Amino acid sequence: FAQSFKDFQEERDTVKEEKKQGIFIFFDMVGCPYCQYMKEKVLNQEIAQEWYQQNFRSIRVDIHGATEVIDFDGTELTESTFSERYGVFSTPTMIFFDTDGNEIYRHLKMIKTPERLIVMGEAVLAKNK
Repeated sequence: FAQSFKDFQEERDTVKEEKKQGIFIFFDMVGCPYCQYMKEKVLNQEIAQEWYQQNFRSIRVDIHGATEVIDFDGTELTESTFSERYGVFSTPTMIFFDTDGNEIYRHLKMIKTPERLIVMGEAVLAKNK
């Protein structure tokens, strides 16, 4: 995941400058075994990291977190409130946003392999061309 202050207005600008396709947010929580599996066996694999780094700005959000977030519209809130705002109540949830900050795809559930994670990302890109 990208080092981020979770200022999504700034992230959106970075994505445009770097000519990436959008922002990928991985919503997780402490104690979620499916999130832990994905972090240990999917998201940390070089093939997935390289593909996502090339195409998206990837950021992790804890659905129970107290870290400050600035939403795409400039609203300041906590990770927890940000998650609620986007209707994320279970983990793992993955949401893709376009370069304007609009949600373009949402996936609920664990993905078991880095290859499947890439296939999902490729499908998102193909759908939104």
